[in-house]
Amino acid sequence: MNPLQSEQPEQPLQNLYRNLVLDPTQRLSVRKALAQLTSKSPTSPRDARSWFQLFCYVSDTLTEYQTNLELQMACDTSNAQVRKDIENFEDEVLSQLLSVRVQLMSIYLSSPWQTSMHPDDRGRLRRDFHRRLATSQSALTSLQLEENAMIRKYREFSQSARTTFLGREVPLSIAVGKLSDRSEVIREQAYQAYWSFVRNQKEKFKDIFLELATNRNAQARIAGTKGYEEFIYLDMGRIDFDPQASSHLCQQIMKHIVPIVSRLSERQQKYFEAPRTGGKISPWNARIWQRYFPQSAPAHGDRKQFIECFRESLGSLHPAFLSCFDVMQSSGSFDLFPRENKAPGAFCAMRPVSGVPFVFGNFSVSLKDLFTVFHEFGHAVHGYCSSAIENSLLRSPGIEFCEFVSTTFEFLSHDVLGTFWDSKTDADESARFHLFHSLAFLPFAAQIDEWQRQVYKTPDQAEKIWSNLNEMYRPYLDWSQDNDHSIPSQNLGWCSRPHVFTSPFYYIDYAIAQIGAWQIYGKTRKGAPNREETIAKFVATLGLGGQRSTLELFEAAGCDNPFLGSTVAKVAMIIEETFADF
Repeated sequence: MNPLQSEQPEQPLQNLYRNLVLDPTQRLSVRKALAQLTSKSPTSPRDARSWFQLFCYVSDTLTEYQTNLELQMACDTSNAQVRKDIENFEDEVLSQLLSVRVQLMSIYLSSPWQTSMHPDDRGRLRRDFHRRLATSQSALTSLQLEENAMIRKYREFSQSARTTFLGREVPLSIAVGKLSDRSEVIREQAYQAYWSFVRNQKEKFKDIFLELATNRNAQARIAGTKGYEEFIYLDMGRIDFDPQASSHLCQQIMKHIVPIVSRLSERQQKYFEAPRTGGKISPWNARIWQRYFPQSAPAHGDRKQFIECFRESLGSLHPAFLSCFDVMQSSGSFDLFPRENKAPGAFCAMRPVSGVPFVFGNFSVSLKDLFTVFHEFGHAVHGYCSSAIENSLLRSPGIEFCEFVSTTFEFLSHDVLGTFWDSKTDADESARFHLFHSLAFLPFAAQIDEWQRQVYKTPDQAEKIWSNLNEMYRPYLDWSQDNDHSIPSQNLGWCSRPHVFTSPFYYIDYAIAQIGAWQIYGKTRKGAPNREETIAKFVATLGLGGQRSTLELFEAAGCDNPFLGSTVAKVAMIIEETFADF
């Protein structure tokens, strides 16, 4: 027998992939796609490119389906069918994907054809996959699915939260929305209403967190990391900075920023209805500079007018921003206002197949809500501008840079606030309100990160750790007027952020973002030289996605390394100059 004719040659991998249609609702369809990815390693450059294209197709399809399910759940928390669909997806589909993660990454890492799979990424995926291998072991699958179930339980608990505010029972989000009210009396009542709920549900918060901490620490032990912080940094793909860099940033915020906020708290006092003595300030006033409140709500508080003003303001800032808005609006990708059976909070979700972001919120057309809308839309524009990057795994940078972009959008909005108010004075005062609100947030963001760094070592000491850190990061707060000293809210501040439960060690990204955004503000405020050049550089980085390292992206945007003490010191100088006239 002629050996050349002994049997048919194997069909190239590239031909096997051409007609695959993945149905994420069908377990067998997902199994078939994953089997094609794992059954055979690519043996040629063309096969390697086809393999990676299928990898991205499967990843994008499953991500889009899961994202849409979660959006449906957020938009209607009473939808039992969607809740069931989410559980089925995790049990029937996500479990399959988790079980082959290591195999997929190993195929990629062992292939000599990586440079044929996708455009040159400077080895970013290779480094990322090497780090993620430790957190992708099959032994972790059951724990990670259990963690997802615990997070769902927390979300169901938080989404149903209600409290008594101004004599009637309301969703907790209503009280939260009034924490930035113009009236000090209303702010205090909103604060007490919010913390009344937290105190009443203290044990529930603690039980959920302890369950999560136990699960997460178990994952870290199986992965062989020193602790959960190291584990989650690997799992999040943080290849550009480590826990030590984050800890150093927190220390620099304590050194350079906390003293500024402490000094300003003394000046805040004279504008309040009931000023305190000794330089300390009540927690419901801590992020408010009472003197700077516009006389009316943005767009006169009218929802339709608010959307029209927002669209007009985006067109004034940049044509790309307006283009993104119009695409989203035409596809129904905004859900901005509160209603019954809607999840609390605000976020932006990217959908990799359609390339159209979705912005979700519970906005009451208040001053603070205005800046939150700009923040979430900043995420949307960022995702929209990078959605065409061929390598889907490099469309999004690390979340720290994503938060920098969206936070910078808040600061850039200062130029177009006149769109929302008839009075220039109102527009100017709203910008000053935002500046102080942003500054006062920085110590809290660092405190959350430091608390997480300590609490996973001793989860049962959550309250004590938080109370001790209050003295370090927010020594200017006066808790003496708290209504219930038996369970003081200064011990439970960690309960107030869902990230603690759903997105561990995320919060440092907000601090990194603020350090970067304040640098951009310093270069774009009135009278700053090269202002237009700075904005152009910032906009140009939006299309880079994750094709550069975190520090390279900050450099491309015109910012210094946010982790350096010298950078935080420079930001402190910008802040000092900004508040000299307050």
